Amino acid sequence: MMNAPAQAGLIISKNVGGSVVRHRVARQLRHALKDLLSLLPTGARIVVRALPGSAGQDLKKDLNALVPQVLEKAMATK
Repeated sequence: MMNAPAQAGLIISKNVGGSVVRHRVARQLRHALKDLLSLLPTGARIVVRALPGSAGQDLKKDLNALVPQVLEKAMATK
């Protein structure tokens, strides 16, 4: 699995909102993650959990800020 591309998983509970809201949040997260997956090392896996209040937020901006921080922290622990 060394050459496998980076993967992302989403967790969006009913606390985020109704079905339409949850699907909208999922689409926004997938769109934002599409560009960020290339930054992750080969074979990496990331899970994004949408919290209540995620709807109506700038999720792409949040992910663009958080993913580099997570990568930096992960590399520091190796």
